[in-house]
Order: sequence, then C-alpha cells, then structure tokens
Amino acid sequence: MDLGSRKAIKGETAFIWYPAEVDVSIRPGWFYHENEDAKVKSLKKLYDIYIKSVGGNAALLLNIPPDKRGKIAKTDELTLDSFGRLLKRRFPKNLASDAKATSSSEIDNEHLAKNIIEDDDSLYWQAASDDEEPEIVVDFGKPVNFDKLVLQENIATGQQIESFKIYYEKNGRWKKLCKGTVIGYKKICLLRRVKTARRIKIVITSYRVKATLLKAEAYLSE
Repeated sequence: MDLGSRKAIKGETAFIWYPAEVDVSIRPGWFYHENEDAKVKSLKKLYDIYIKSVGGNAALLLNIPPDKRGKIAKTDELTLDSFGRLLKRRFPKNLASDAKATSSSEIDNEHLAKNIIEDDDSLYWQAASDDEEPEIVVDFGKPVNFDKLVLQENIATGQQIESFKIYYEKNGRWKKLCKGTVIGYKKICLLRRVKTARRIKIVITSYRVKATLLKAEAYLSE
C-alpha cells in the first residue's frame, strides 16, 4: 500500500509521521506452549527479520512469551543469547570509523561531510539546498573488504531521502554497488558477495526539501 509517495500525498494539507513497527514472536504464536519448544525461530530466520525490520527503517518488537512459571523458557533464552552473539559477528567493527568523507556540497560550515564519520549523534551532513543530486565519498584510506553498508538519515530534521545509489571504486572507475529508496533511521544494505575498495560513493538521487546523512558505516562479517 502506497502511503507516502508524492502522488499519494499530493492532495493532503497536514502530515503526521508515525514510525513503522514490526511485531513478531520468537515462537509460532504469541503465548508459550511446551510442545512448541522445537519450533522457536532459527537464527537464520531471526537475522532475516532483523535486516528487513531494523535495517529497513522500522522498530522490531520481538515477542518473548513467559512460560507457566512466569520465566523465559530455556530454549528461548539460549536462542536469544546466540542471536545476540550472531549480530556482534555480523557487525563487528565499523570499517569507516577512521575514514574521511567529502561531499559535492555542504549547506554551511557546521553540517559537514566529515560529520557522518564522527561518533556524535548531534552531528550530521546536509547538502546545499540547490544540489539536486548530492553525493558523498567515503575514503577508507586503504582497500578494505566489506559485505554490508549502513546508512542513517538525521531523522530529527525529517525523513526526506526518496532514493539513492551506492558505488565502489574499482581500477579508477565507479561501479554501481546497490540502490534503494527509503533510508530513514537506518538502512542496512546487504551485498551478495564481499567487495574490496578504498572508496565508496553515496549518491542521493531524489529527496524532499533537504538531504541529510547522520552515519555511513561499513562492516565485514567475522
């Protein structure tokens, strides 16, 4: 269902934004049943849900029903512990933490490209208002291997990016890596295979009013 495209909101006069929420149970249903202990969701399924929800600009509400004792069943406990460790292996070290970022434009001397690398959520990059297709280049300083890219808008000033493309540099030329639509609070881009590059380029191909990025991160699974 189209709720937010320009065509869908063309005739509206007032807007209220609601964050998306994905509600799912770790079990087949919302309540505990001992005969379903073997049907707790697998780590593969939980990871897929995480990528599509948290990595798709939504909040994940994972239902963990208590058993008849009022406690979390051992099966669920072990699954959650394993899932937490899996996420740490999938997102170990942000490879862009020491990178340098440059952009096609900056709206002023405060909202700079380098802010997307800083470990400070009060800092973000904003493109100049007349930059119709702003881009930002992240230079790792050396070739790095990565299989995931994570982007975040500065949603404190609105969710405004409508589409984007990401490129990586290979033999001095830019090669398209992936593309997407909404970024919002968080967009996790999973790559089909590990890529090696010193630089990546993020191009915002369509946005409303202002284009911002809070974070740009790269990861390689352990």
